[in-house]
Amino acid sequence: MAKNKDIGPLIKLLDDPDPEIFRMIENQLLSMGPEVVPELEKAWDGALNELVQNRLEEVIHTVQLN
Repeated sequence: MAKNKDIGPLIKLLDDPDPEIFRMIENQLLSMGPEVVPELEKAWDGALNELVQNRLEEVIHTVQLN
């Protein structure tokens, strides 16, 4: 399953303005399953960028629905 070291670099890429890049990152995070949620929530708490916060919310919400 997901390893914390794999999640960090993906989270850092969430600030990429390209929607296609975001979709690829989102799919990677979603494939890791619900165990990524605590790490994503932690990243959301520390995110200063509104785009990153919105994208994190979207991924967290999608993981929780699945």
